[in-house]
Amino acid sequence: MATLEVQQKVVCPECAQIATEHIQQVSALEGLSWWTRISCPMCQTVAEDGGDGYPPEDIRQRLMQAHGIWGLKIPRQQDRHRALVCLRRTLDFSLQERVCH
Repeated sequence: MATLEVQQKVVCPECAQIATEHIQQVSALEGLSWWTRISCPMCQTVAEDGGDGYPPEDIRQRLMQAHGIWGLKIPRQQDRHRALVCLRRTLDFSLQERVCH
């Protein structure tokens, strides 16, 4: 299991004061899942969201900005296809989201 987390200050959607947003993405055998939680110490608002598969694009961008883009090098040509099939199934990649060098 691999977990990526981001914590940042955001504007509270209710009172417009400074709140904290926690973002987490987990990759496990069951696939990819994510959640966000905004909590405001001023008005006590808590807002949560989450789901399975890829998070929305803005959340993905924040995770990539915080943790970078990962790559995988597979030296043997005959192993590449098998590895890509496994990654696509496990992480629910679309064909447009993979890049092979």
